[in-house]
Amino acid sequence: MTQAKYAKEIGIPITTLEYAISGNGSISLTTLGKIAYGAGIDPWELIRPHESK
Repeated sequence: MTQAKYAKEIGIPITTLEYAISGNGSISLTTLGKIAYGAGIDPWELIRPHESK
């Protein structure tokens, strides 16, 4: 699935999705929830610290 198709499916503009993916700013909790639930995961999984091995 392309990013554009995913953005349309979850109801956000492609520019918002690209902005979120870039990590150069912040997005609303509502948008974070849409991205996460669209992927079938809980929002906290997108923001939790990376576990080092």
